[in-house]
Amino acid sequence: YYAYVEFICSETKRVLADGHIPWACEAFSRLHGKHLVQNPPLLWSWRFLMIKLWNHSLLDARAMNVCGTILQGYQNESGLDPKKM
Repeated sequence: YYAYVEFICSETKRVLADGHIPWACEAFSRLHGKHLVQNPPLLWSWRFLMIKLWNHSLLDARAMNVCGTILQGYQNESGLDPKKM
């Protein structure tokens, strides 16, 4: 019985934690976007991490699009050409 209850609780906690990933990625992009666009290797690492999260079904396409739009806005503000990155 206890193993079953522990399994149910751990599944519930995992689902709740997984639900925080999209908004956390958006918040991270808003908070650190200016620094990310100034450092292209770091920007690509962040994008690669988002792709990994998407591959594991922890991040959806809408959240990836929002994060990409945020980063593109910072690139436009700074005058950096995104095609050169």
